[in-house]
Amino acid sequence: MASKPIKTGPRVYEEIRRMAMDYRFKPNERINEVVLAARLNVSRSPVREALQRLVTEELITFQTNRGFFCRGFDVDEIVNLSDVRAVLEDRSVRLAIQRATDEELAALVDWWALTMARAD
Repeated sequence: MASKPIKTGPRVYEEIRRMAMDYRFKPNERINEVVLAARLNVSRSPVREALQRLVTEELITFQTNRGFFCRGFDVDEIVNLSDVRAVLEDRSVRLAIQRATDEELAALVDWWALTMARAD
């Protein structure tokens, strides 16, 4: 049984989304539909549809008469993201410590001591 071909629209959406998530666009950079379509070897229609979908997800923005842009971050968003990251890192360390064996914890303590000694 032959497999179904991958539809262009979803593939283009996933690829552009991945590009945005991987910081392949700079914050506030204009996203050129023609260049993007050529890079993905598709027409502009699926690119435009994917970009419009990403606007609804707030990964990119649209400015009338200017086009699509990679979304930038303001200071408050960066502070909030830093706070969330700190909470997640704290929780991750606590879970790792709870699940680690005594040998793993001892190895971590030794590694930390060596790292601090090298920093001096």
